[in-house]
Parts: sequence; C-alpha cells; structure tokens
Amino acid sequence: MDSGDRDIIPTASPPAAAARRRVSLVIPVFNSEATLHLLHRQLVDWAWSPVHDFEIIFVDDASTDGSLAVLREIERHAANVVVVEHPRNRGQSWAVVTGILAAQCQIVVTLDDDLQHHPGEIPHLLAALEARIPRRW
Repeated sequence: MDSGDRDIIPTASPPAAAARRRVSLVIPVFNSEATLHLLHRQLVDWAWSPVHDFEIIFVDDASTDGSLAVLREIERHAANVVVVEHPRNRGQSWAVVTGILAAQCQIVVTLDDDLQHHPGEIPHLLAALEARIPRRW
C-alpha cells in the first residue's frame, strides 16, 4: 500500500493545531495477534478529535505468536503508530514503562491489549483531566 492508504488521524490547520493537546496511548502487547487489528480499528474510530492529537505506542513484550508481525503491518500503514519491541519478555509493567519512555506527548494514557477496557472511554478520562488541570500544560 502507498502512503495514501494509511489510517491517518486528521490534523487541524496550523493555528488550531497549536491549541490541540497531544496524547500518547501506550499499549503493552503480549500474544494478542487475534485482537490487534480490532483494537487498532477501535482506536482509529474514536481517536479523531478537535481537541486532541494522538500517537499510539504498542510495546511488544516478546510475543511468541504473530503479534509483532501484525503490529509492524499496522505501523507501516498508520502514520501515528509506533511499535517498540522487547527482545525478551519483561512483563507488563516494564512494557508500560518502555512505552512511557517512548512517548512524545505530555499526556500518556495506558490501555491493555485485550479490549477489557473499551478505547471509547478515553475521551471521558481526558475530559475529566481537562477539567482539573490548568490550560498551561
């Protein structure tokens, strides 16, 4: 596929973009080949926002199934996706820390890879955060 086929989250014009908050979504992954496309699709479906721009960071924790291949495919076709790979299994906590260290945004939200928590809940979390934190960040 060429870059025109990518799942790209639209960006605002330059003046509006300055007011937008940037959010890193960190998702540790271990043997979740079967759910990764669905998870990514759900993220893309809700992630466009007039207020936030998103990057999605998947951290593969040495999966033994085809998870890493699926993540690399998603990364090739989505401009806002980053895949970080652990060469050996370090556990969920280390995968989260790795993702946070790779994050380029001031706001970091973590999700599990198993769809236990629906990505559609993130806007509610961000709205609550927005209401509590001064505009200067």
